[in-house]
Amino acid sequence: MQNITSEIVFQRKFISSFFLRVNSKFNGEIRIVISVIKRENNAPKIYDIIEFSLFKDLEESIKESNRADICTGYFNLRGWDIISDEVEQLKGEVISEDGNRVKRFCRLLIGMQRLPEEELRLKFFGKAEVMDNSKATELRKLTAHRFKKQLQTGLPENEGELAVKKLLKQLKDGRVVVKLQVKEPLHAKLYITHKDHHIHKHTCFLGSSNLTYSGLKGQGELNIDVAEQDAANKLNKWFEDRWNDRWCVDITNDLIDVIENSWAADKIHPPYHIYLKMAYHLSMEAQTGIREYTVPEPFASILLIFRRKPFRQPPSN
Repeated sequence: MQNITSEIVFQRKFISSFFLRVNSKFNGEIRIVISVIKRENNAPKIYDIIEFSLFKDLEESIKESNRADICTGYFNLRGWDIISDEVEQLKGEVISEDGNRVKRFCRLLIGMQRLPEEELRLKFFGKAEVMDNSKATELRKLTAHRFKKQLQTGLPENEGELAVKKLLKQLKDGRVVVKLQVKEPLHAKLYITHKDHHIHKHTCFLGSSNLTYSGLKGQGELNIDVAEQDAANKLNKWFEDRWNDRWCVDITNDLIDVIENSWAADKIHPPYHIYLKMAYHLSMEAQTGIREYTVPEPFASILLIFRRKPFRQPPSN
């Protein structure tokens, strides 16, 4: 009788230990399945940031994923901290890009916005010029300049500096890759999280929210989640087509350069270099005046050529 009791106790311990191991191993899988069931039963979900928060569900979806793809019409460098911690925890996934196998964590696609004067030109003179390598390079440099001006706007603050430094580190580590669509204006806002689940591979959030604090947490936005996999696969293909487009240029190194040459850089500039930069900018008006100064006509006509040169007089026709 004692042997039978011991056997029963042993079996119970074995079964209990087995299920504990199974539960630990597949805990993430079970959580994803439960999330799928909830989404399917309540799909689609509308986020107006009044009744439901897009950021809360997006944050949770990123935490459950291996990698994330984001398309935004506007990107604020100082606002990166809104998802920087979640991006840091992504495991990454090896995917195919232009025939190459690369490991990606977070891909960020930014739309190229037209300036007001360009909109007017298109209205009155028709379609813009054909895109080529020279034009693409020009637009890439223009975008880098805009990001530089973005950091120069307003006073540096601790939260913004911390956010930009996090972004710089993730750019350098290859955890974040940024591309710019230069072929045409892109104003779409799409968030895709990718899981290694055979049923629920992609979760998409589509709507009006840019990757900014006001876009994800402020009011006045309208978004919807896409849990149904056929639609999610089509949105994922839409993103892949634009990411791999010839005129979607990588600006990761440009952003690294902009940040490293700003007040948010990790390196400390010597006081003498700061003094030289201040002196340079303060003397710009004087330098411009010297370059543009011309000798008045009454004197220019009677002075010999070698006497005009000190006054920066352009040669006569």
